[in-house]
Amino acid sequence: MNNCQIIYKDIKKMYLRIKDNKIVITCPKHTSKRTIENFIRSNQDWIQKRMNEKPFTVDHSVIQILNEPYTINFIEDSKVMLVGNKIYTPNDQKSFDHFLKTYVSPYFQDRFYEISEALQIYDLNLKLAFYKSKWGSCTPTKKQICLNLNLAYAPLECIDAIIYHELSHLYVLNHSQAFYDVLLKWCPNYKKIVKQLKYIKPCKLGESK
Repeated sequence: MNNCQIIYKDIKKMYLRIKDNKIVITCPKHTSKRTIENFIRSNQDWIQKRMNEKPFTVDHSVIQILNEPYTINFIEDSKVMLVGNKIYTPNDQKSFDHFLKTYVSPYFQDRFYEISEALQIYDLNLKLAFYKSKWGSCTPTKKQICLNLNLAYAPLECIDAIIYHELSHLYVLNHSQAFYDVLLKWCPNYKKIVKQLKYIKPCKLGESK
């Protein structure tokens, strides 16, 4: 476990991610070393696949945005342009993220308010941003829901699932059984759907290959 970072938190489940070519495990307090090793071993195929991936998106790569394929084409201009299913962009993350936020925000907003109003939940504030370690969050006191714009790279059903997840926190703050009773009533296939998020790879620019 030399190439592994262990983070202990007050949570109930273990989570795994790859960061800077290092395994990062977030696990409940007092989790044994053997349990962590078994968890890593059971996910070895996925870990190896992620370790072998190129960290940066390369020219002419095909990426998925809102379930549609788009080809990345690097240009010298500072402005990102969309022509059909081709994205002409400088090799710069900030420029691309600005384009993506502008392009996908209407879908996120429409879908969020469509779902919340169908559940008869009103007067909510929606914040869209790029986050590194969460797909969404909920602040019940402010009636504010935050969604990670990197969900744009996921299947559309994943966006719905995270919306349902965060809306459930308006009723139950923690991840107790009561929380999942609410969530699974609204989104019965939630657990199966969100497993796909483990394989989502956001577009990462900034380095030529």
